[in-house]
Amino acid sequence: MSDKKSIEIVNNFIYEIEKKYDLLNKKINNTFFWEKIRISVQSIILRKLSLIEKPHYKAKEKPFDRLIINIKGLLNFFSKNPFFAGKFDILIFGSPRRIKLEDGKFYDIYTDYFYEEIKNKYKIIYLEPPYFIGNTHFKPARTEKIYYLDIIKTILAPITSKINRKKLVFSNDEVILLQNLENEIKNYFNISINLLSIVKHSLFVSIGEIFWFKKLLCKISPKVSFIVCSYGNENFIEACKDLNIKTVEIQHGTISPYHLGYNFPLENLKKKSFSDYIFLFGDFWKYCSKFPISKENIISIGFPFIERQKKIYNEKQRKNQIVFVSQGTVGKKLSLMAYELSKKITNYKIVYKLHPGEYSVWRQLYPYLEESAITVIDSNSVSIYSLFAESKIQIGVYSTAIFEGVYFGLYTFLIDINGIEHARILLDLNYAILVSDIDDLITNINSIQTKETTSGQKNQNVEYLFKSNSIENFKNEIEKILNSI
Repeated sequence: MSDKKSIEIVNNFIYEIEKKYDLLNKKINNTFFWEKIRISVQSIILRKLSLIEKPHYKAKEKPFDRLIINIKGLLNFFSKNPFFAGKFDILIFGSPRRIKLEDGKFYDIYTDYFYEEIKNKYKIIYLEPPYFIGNTHFKPARTEKIYYLDIIKTILAPITSKINRKKLVFSNDEVILLQNLENEIKNYFNISINLLSIVKHSLFVSIGEIFWFKKLLCKISPKVSFIVCSYGNENFIEACKDLNIKTVEIQHGTISPYHLGYNFPLENLKKKSFSDYIFLFGDFWKYCSKFPISKENIISIGFPFIERQKKIYNEKQRKNQIVFVSQGTVGKKLSLMAYELSKKITNYKIVYKLHPGEYSVWRQLYPYLEESAITVIDSNSVSIYSLFAESKIQIGVYSTAIFEGVYFGLYTFLIDINGIEHARILLDLNYAILVSDIDDLITNINSIQTKETTSGQKNQNVEYLFKSNSIENFKNEIEKILNSI
């Protein structure tokens, strides 16, 4: 219904049914099921209401793709099998989405710099799940002591889940609960969701993954586990908690009051499989969500990668260049705005930086960009930080890169479309300006000419967003955590 179509309305609806049915405290198959599907349910509702587009695009699996994935898993069984790794003090559950840097190696930008600084003091193992596109790994990786989780994710866990599928039985009360939730969604939004299927799949995956993650953790015996992204990896965190292993999430992206991976506003309705600590980019992010952990465990560390990128590109000269920061969820509307702008202004070069999830499909999704004067960046061969350093203006909606562009001193315009809620705080703190349409955007771009500094850079305090001295901050905090165990 038209009056029930916004991210805020969808989230408030979810909070209401969580309260009404006590969802975060309910178990199915001895599992707190709701916290594992919460984001998926939100995403499905938003897509069905046409509030967001698909965030990432993955090619349809061909008949032999699954066989190839299993063969890769078997090969990694022999060369990168974590079960043969031994014991370590610190475990890092990293990000498979690596970025190729100047030395030709692929970096996990969230953990590699921390890893380098403490590897001589502690024994560290790095575990990497396969990348969702192609179930592969980017090589050569910068990370040392890297082991792949293919053997669990693609072979052992699925087999174990299938063997134990008969144990996955729903009681009448559980079926009724899910039917009630489906009806609530249907009555409020006039859309249908098969919650029983979603829950079955989630619990089916949990059976195998938790079993094998526990086996692996017992082999490695870490004192603490770091994880780049907690939501979607609840099974690993649950396994750690069952074995009394402390977990620390390292911030990897935007956090907002509308991000259901982090925001739990109701008392006594908290996520159980959330990390024990979270290390944030800066103090700004502490107030962006109601985290389900105590305040003293929400710690500002910084982001060493962004610090280093700014130093690398600090000497670049600004030019009349606008960079659009795309992402799959808003790509259609944002790319059309870029296309319209390219036809109406001539004094700026326009660059459209795609999200990696859009690289392979942008010509089909946004064919008009190819026909325009816009420079489209559809690979990691051009650093977005180089673009930030040489541009004056950035335009987007709520990508994490927008916050990084602010750090680089860019004038920032956010388009008022669905998803803007996630970046609302940038507007509230005057880091960015909201624009409603193409004419509003052009008016604001023209106004910059009269107020920009000679360097073409906007002067603003960015320590609040990205805390400085991140490496030292990290070393101090990890020592505190290890000493407390």
